[in-house]
Amino acid sequence: MGLEVEHYDSLDTMIKQSNVAVVGTVVSAGFTRAFVESEGGETLVDRTLEVRVEVESVLHGQVADGADRVQVEFGPYSHEETTSDLWEALLGRRAVFVLRRQGAPVNLDPRRPDELARKTYRLVCSQGLLDDENGTTAVPMADPDQGFLQALEGRSFREVVAQVDAVD
Repeated sequence: MGLEVEHYDSLDTMIKQSNVAVVGTVVSAGFTRAFVESEGGETLVDRTLEVRVEVESVLHGQVADGADRVQVEFGPYSHEETTSDLWEALLGRRAVFVLRRQGAPVNLDPRRPDELARKTYRLVCSQGLLDDENGTTAVPMADPDQGFLQALEGRSFREVVAQVDAVD
């Protein structure tokens, strides 16, 4: 994920400093907001990937408005990266998502006035995605050989969910 602002030394600290941690399944995904930057004769367009997650259970915190779905933003991605290959692989993914709320209740997409920014989240960092791969925990975005992730990689997904749920 490149340079990250947040990085954690323990699962407990990551969970406690998040706004919400949920078990959920990706039900849809697609590119949304575009960021256009022009310099000289060159124009760069980056896009945000929005993933909709159906919430199975809330392990920590509260989902905005008690919603049963959350939007999770990834990116931005360069124009060259904005192919369906990037998001199609996410569909049906079940995982623990450790999330940070994106912002205040401001409408970021005038085409969808019902969607407010406070219902939009991002991962706290690459460590905040713990996949369920046939009942086993996988760490797809961070180096699983670093820190506390070593103890989670390959463990029973059910055990990891219980561990996250037990964090006060």
